[in-house]
Amino acid sequence: MKEALTSAGLTLHNRRGITIGLHPLGATWTSCRLPLPDQVREVLLGSRDVAAMLLEGGSYLGASVGRYAGRIAQARFGDHVLDANQPPHILHGGRQGLARQLWTLDSADEHQATFRIFSPAGDQGFPGNLNATAQYLLDDDDALTIVYTATTDAPTPCNFTNHAYFNLNGGDGDDGLAQVLQIHADRYQPVSTDGIPDAAPRAVEGTGFDFRQPKRLDADFLRDPDQQKVKGYDHSFLLGEAPSDASTGAALQLAAELRSADGRVSLQVHTDQPALHLYTGQYLGGTEKRDGSHYADLAGVALESQFPPDSPSHGRAILLPGQTYRRTTRFDFRF
Repeated sequence: MKEALTSAGLTLHNRRGITIGLHPLGATWTSCRLPLPDQVREVLLGSRDVAAMLLEGGSYLGASVGRYAGRIAQARFGDHVLDANQPPHILHGGRQGLARQLWTLDSADEHQATFRIFSPAGDQGFPGNLNATAQYLLDDDDALTIVYTATTDAPTPCNFTNHAYFNLNGGDGDDGLAQVLQIHADRYQPVSTDGIPDAAPRAVEGTGFDFRQPKRLDADFLRDPDQQKVKGYDHSFLLGEAPSDASTGAALQLAAELRSADGRVSLQVHTDQPALHLYTGQYLGGTEKRDGSHYADLAGVALESQFPPDSPSHGRAILLPGQTYRRTTRFDFRF
């Protein structure tokens, strides 16, 4: 094996020289370094101490978030009381959700790594025993594909995403809004001040949520009341009709394109998930960087492929016994 598995984690690489850092705590994507002609550019936000960031802080930089990425209202699923880590709601699977648990490395080589985890019934209040895997595959076409799978023995919410924060200008900077974004969606999901849907999906046309043409993230920042409620973008953009259950998704579709301010690095996000959640990092301030200093708010942007918030309360994003959850997101880099 050519991978380097150390206390700092695992490194993947491809023939172009991209290096991807991974860590078994939270099955976390810790680094993405691109070899530009005159520099190596880190394009992910990252922390010097992954354990401190995940276990002691409030950030999820690059973590695999589950069982349910996003919020479930009132921290309830049927008769099950979930861990209300953002009272009265549950966010990202609870205080000790799978983003903050140690995954086991199943297999690895220079191009791929697969982590697995067992979440017993009652973990953070969720019903059913859950077996899950997270596979990272770096190909020689400069794409990183992340595949999440899961099975259960009782109906349970299931909605995994990777919570990477991108700053294509340089991942240790604080200029996350100085990136150009396009999202291929006609509707977004409004939410209340606590992140729970409070209205039916709305058309992006005529609002600051219209990213159908590329624009800088700061172009319409805080323009709309829906943004002002949550101090920026923290909203799901609907990519199609959400299926009723959490099992295998449809074909991959181009959801978003992100570009650095200097135009030298771009990213395409393809996914089979029904929504892309845009979060502009308005609560990132104080998160430790790789050099020991701290990020400011708005230092990076998360593009989380997932179900819209509170889907289980409406009978969606529920994995059933006998089903296999399998969701895929591909990040294509160009430089």
